Amino acid sequence: SVVPSATPEASVVPSATPTASVAPTATPAVIAFKTAFPDAVFRNFVNEKILGGTMIDTSVMSQEVIEKLGAYSESVDLSFQKISDVTGIEYLTGISVLNVEGNYITKLDVSKLTKLAALNCADNDIKELNIGSMAHSVGKVVVNKAIAMDQKDVETLEKLKEMGVTFDVRKVPADSKENMDSLLKKAKTELQNMK
Repeated sequence: SVVPSATPEASVVPSATPTASVAPTATPAVIAFKTAFPDAVFRNFVNEKILGGTMIDTSVMSQEVIEKLGAYSESVDLSFQKISDVTGIEYLTGISVLNVEGNYITKLDVSKLTKLAALNCADNDIKELNIGSMAHSVGKVVVNKAIAMDQKDVETLEKLKEMGVTFDVRKVPADSKENMDSLLKKAKTELQNMK
């Protein structure tokens, strides 16, 4: 469920209910750890907390490493770490809680985090949010093939929109971008019809 935050830069975004913990499919066969996780602080967190300090910047992201990252299911707290880039977060498909509050993040793509139930991205300067998957559950209405919303989701997404956040609404990059205004309108209509 989506809960708006009191601060203008803050948000807790919609939950997503997954089907499986699957590593990203668009990953090149050979990619260096530093390339997959360009922010040094985030990369160090991943290396120490998840991979047990086994990687160096030039280490190759093997299938075994990718699977280990996808299997990680603990909460990820990266709050107030001066992180500016969370590229690589898409590998952590098993996490349900992500806290990136108080950083310098301008873009956040949580579309691959299919088990994500809570996200705190307060006190960042996020301009675009990818919400490619918000699974259906009781009390939600389906607005397209990848997104279902309840009233709190609608309210939070409208609040984010008022704050100037734009949305990249598509499940996979090959899909056409969808119009958030149309989806919000559809959700409001269908939620009203449920009453």
